[in-house]
Amino acid sequence: MNVETRALHEARIRGWSTAAGPHLVLALLSEPSVATEVLAEHGVTYDRVAGDGQWGALVTPRTDGAVAPPDRAAPGMTPDAYKVCGRAAGLALAAGFPRPRPEDWLSALVYSGDGMGFAAVLQSLGVSVLDVVASMRRRGLVLPRSRSPRSPGRG
Repeated sequence: MNVETRALHEARIRGWSTAAGPHLVLALLSEPSVATEVLAEHGVTYDRVAGDGQWGALVTPRTDGAVAPPDRAAPGMTPDAYKVCGRAAGLALAAGFPRPRPEDWLSALVYSGDGMGFAAVLQSLGVSVLDVVASMRRRGLVLPRSRSPRSPGRG
């Protein structure tokens, strides 16, 4: 299952008909990859993010087992989530791949301003975006040729 489809699934099982950034993160963490290995180095796992209070109801599964019906009127993802999807696709194409790989999704989140709240959630888990970028570089992952992302509060 690709990250976009998985993000929509993550949203639906939590009672949301539209996926947002947190659902993209959960989707990325749902299957083993170099991106999950990088994040796991810092203690960022699917179970830990799903239990993190930072995102509240967006990541809390419904207790009644209900699943949100697909909303045909909704675009499927928030505008910010679509931006991350576009960045991941662009990074993949620039690297010569037709579809985003997990490391493209991680780069898209890391380099998307505050990463759709990704940086703040990392910070709530005691991890800095700069540490994640350093881990990506140590693994030899190709990163965008732009300024390094900033951690929240680092102007």
